[in-house]
Amino acid sequence: MLTPAESGNSLTLTIDAELQQKVYDTLTRISEENDVTKATAVAVDPRNGAVRSMVSLPSFDNNAFIGGISQQEYQNLINNPDNPLLNRAIGGEYAPGSTIKPLLAGAFLDEGLITEETIINDPVGRLVIPNPFSPDNPTVFPDWKIHGISDVKKSIADSVNMFYYIFGGGYQDRQGLGIEKMSTWYRSFGLGSPTGISLPSEKSGVIPDPEWKQARIGEPWRLGDTYNASIGQGLVTTTPLQLAMYTSAIANGGTLYKPYIVSSVHNFDKSDIIKTTEPEVVKTDLFTPETMRIVKEGMRQTVTDGSGRRLSTLSFPASGKTGTAQTGAERNNAWFISYAPSDNPEIALVVLFEE
Repeated sequence: MLTPAESGNSLTLTIDAELQQKVYDTLTRISEENDVTKATAVAVDPRNGAVRSMVSLPSFDNNAFIGGISQQEYQNLINNPDNPLLNRAIGGEYAPGSTIKPLLAGAFLDEGLITEETIINDPVGRLVIPNPFSPDNPTVFPDWKIHGISDVKKSIADSVNMFYYIFGGGYQDRQGLGIEKMSTWYRSFGLGSPTGISLPSEKSGVIPDPEWKQARIGEPWRLGDTYNASIGQGLVTTTPLQLAMYTSAIANGGTLYKPYIVSSVHNFDKSDIIKTTEPEVVKTDLFTPETMRIVKEGMRQTVTDGSGRRLSTLSFPASGKTGTAQTGAERNNAWFISYAPSDNPEIALVVLFEE
């Protein structure tokens, strides 16, 4: 016996329809111009955690499921190697690359490893670790260019790998943060665990440590693992939504919110409000005020004269951080995290183009 259909409740989403369309159109255009098929972007209001836009490419027409999708159409979707059914914003797990550097720079400052005046000199563009068993084959951790003298703000703005190798894993007489503290700091900003957004199939990513590596891979932790984790590579993975919430926490001065996508629930004809979503704070005071100032100035410097300087012509001040994450394929993943306006942020935006 069939159960009669009943009208469900109505939802009012936090999504800004115009922004959603703009993000979708822009991601599509840039993907086509660069022969890319997989991309995602998430925009969040850093003042409360409301998701204003969430786009994942390639897309599909979800209206096809309403009347019953044909078996052939469904097979085409699940057999597509670009996996259009995957919501990359919450279900894709990626190495964050250098987008992690503002977080780690703040950790170095708050842990007392560096000050605003601390500098390093990088005359060769790589970290070389001697191999006592094969002196002619040292282990090399590369930077993307020779940066010369760098302080913490420049390390963010110009994405100086050497700065993070040295103070992440330690080198010569410089003390490093170490993987245990590093992992704790990453997790404090919500990385490595689901955000709790009310959408299905959210993934957690991985913030590794020695115990995790031994249990999952059956190998001991090595110093090289720490160096790689210091630049958001190696075993570290996050979701774009996690990076959006971490970026929001820096934008708003240190408060991590739980993201939400439903603003309110109404009855079917919207005559009564059943539930209204209130912003939910996960953590506060993630950095000291002085550390937050330095990190934010470094992210602003990224746009004014660093690796994101192409955004310096915007009509409003923006702050950000570029990221390039190796994939093992011919092309790398390209990230950008940002927030604006810099002095009173209303939006935090994370963009990823795969390969």
